[in-house]
Amino acid sequence: MRQKVLFSVLIIAAFAVAVAGGYFYSKMPKQKAPEATPSDVPTPPPGVPTPAPGPEVTEPNFVDVRDQESGRQVTVHAVSMIGPGYIYIHLTDEEGKAGQVIGQSALIETTKVDVVINLSQSTQSGQTLIAMLHNEDREPLVGNAGQVIQREFTITSTSEN
Repeated sequence: MRQKVLFSVLIIAAFAVAVAGGYFYSKMPKQKAPEATPSDVPTPPPGVPTPAPGPEVTEPNFVDVRDQESGRQVTVHAVSMIGPGYIYIHLTDEEGKAGQVIGQSALIETTKVDVVINLSQSTQSGQTLIAMLHNEDREPLVGNAGQVIQREFTITSTSEN
């Protein structure tokens, strides 16, 4: 019987300590985390390319592709589509608009990263290409703002693709 009383006293004491701790914790002044400044943001070491800014994701369909080396393949960093579709890789014409298709992905169901696309011809350093989203019927996907969903990227140097 005496052990039960002692155990009960210990439980009540532990509960009282927990309640008191919670009370005093709630009365402590709140501190805000410091905001990051430009000097807090790490910079890549010399020789490491700075990645392109990510896509401005204001709708569910987007494509993100970065500048890359020349060769017979390109890699799309990330893609997201509401429904199934494709990524087409276009050459640019004299006006900088999407021209001839030189590659396309396999059917993509919704979201995928690091999509490798084989091209029908080698790319050259300095070329600007366009990665454009197409729906399952192979029509270009149009975003909320009425623009075709696409992203330009540049071929930067030679590689052994």
